[in-house]
Formats: sequence, structure tokens, C-alpha cells
Amino acid sequence: MENGEFSSLGDNWDLYKIGSSYVNISQEEAIAIAKKTANDYTLMIMLDDWVEVSFNLKEEPVTAELFMYPRGDLTVFPFWRIELYFDKYYYSTYGLQVGIWADTGEIAYCYDLSAGGGPINEKADLPQANNTNMYILAVIATSIAVASVAVIIMLRKK
Repeated sequence: MENGEFSSLGDNWDLYKIGSSYVNISQEEAIAIAKKTANDYTLMIMLDDWVEVSFNLKEEPVTAELFMYPRGDLTVFPFWRIELYFDKYYYSTYGLQVGIWADTGEIAYCYDLSAGGGPINEKADLPQANNTNMYILAVIATSIAVASVAVIIMLRKK
């Protein structure tokens, strides 16, 4: 983009070989496979230690995307990326992503989806983390900030 206008186009698909273009697993089948995989998934949350958390999946919405994805050495195959969402946040985790090869139906991965940390949702049934260290760090950071401001004021007065 230059000055808000499209300025160039690149094509790097010539780097990849197409291993298969056959989609043998429908979107509905991929979602069913993802839900079965999610039911067998163990969600672990790090508080003071790793804690296993029971979760509930919502029926809707479900995100299902079909695209080509590399498998092996620069060879692409059709691939389903399915996102299933929890009924609430479990700490900062809000769902699961399941990758499924659309040509074979094999599961490539199953990962939990997180929003990058944050407070525990008040409605979540999780043990509370020990926040003593966080309070100590907050006091230290505040003390450093106050001392820095005091030094700057003293230097400006001279």
C-alpha cells in the first residue's frame, strides 16, 4: 500500500507443490471430528501449579475454514481449521482450535485458544492463584515510579 492505494502483487505459490486437491471430509464431518476431539481434550491452566479444568463447549458459533496448508516439504494439502468456543472464559482461554486434513480426516493438532492472560473470570470455577508476588511487584513498581518523579522534580529545581 502506498498512500492508501494498492501498489503491488506477489505470487509465491510456485514454491509449493500441490499434494492433493481432493476434499474428502465435508465441513459438517470436520466439525463433528473437531467436537469429538474437543471432548477428549484436557485443558490445563497454570495458576500456582498446572490445574486441570473442566470446560463446556457452546454449540454455536463454530468457525470452519478450508484452505491449503503445508504437510511435509513444501507440499500443500486441503486443510480444515475448526474453532470451537467455550461457554465462558476459563482464565484467559476461550475455546479450542482443531486442525484436520481435509483429504484424509486425520487430526493435525488440537490447541486451546487464549486471549493472552488476564484476570480469572468471576464466574469460572477455578482455584484462585496466590497473588502475593503480584502485590509485592506492584509495591516495588509504584515505589520506583514515585522515587523517579521525586528525582526529576529535584533536578529541575536546581
